Amino acid sequence: MSLMSIYRGRPKRPFGWVRAFAVCRKGAAAVEFALVAPTLFAIILGLCEFGIFAWNRHSLEYATEETARVVMTKTAVTDSDVAADLKARVSGIASTDLDAVVTQEIVGTTTFVTLSVSYTYKFFLLGSLVGLEPMVFKSKTRVPLRATS
Repeated sequence: MSLMSIYRGRPKRPFGWVRAFAVCRKGAAAVEFALVAPTLFAIILGLCEFGIFAWNRHSLEYATEETARVVMTKTAVTDSDVAADLKARVSGIASTDLDAVVTQEIVGTTTFVTLSVSYTYKFFLLGSLVGLEPMVFKSKTRVPLRATS
């Protein structure tokens, strides 16, 4: 479609087609969408990134607390078994990406087990485009073992 067909006739004065082009509203929605779309897509990607971020953070906290509850019901545990149980409870994160440290200490007659887990979260949607640095999630809890009867 040419500018002359938009004007519907021959211009009566010089550069009359410029005014006709400025008044024409065909394609206005496409132009408005082109202006708004990048912001809309950035917001959607940011929401997805935040959702994955929050899921991983919560999964790490949940696994640590649940493992601690299980440890409190036992009278004796090994560090490797507790670390394996902790890694198995985390969802959405590969167990090879987790650094789990389990330590035991005796205070008086009570044995305390300390669970420490960390995970380096690497942004991959909007965060990688913006250039955000990886973040380290850490979760730590300390619970007593059940006393032997």
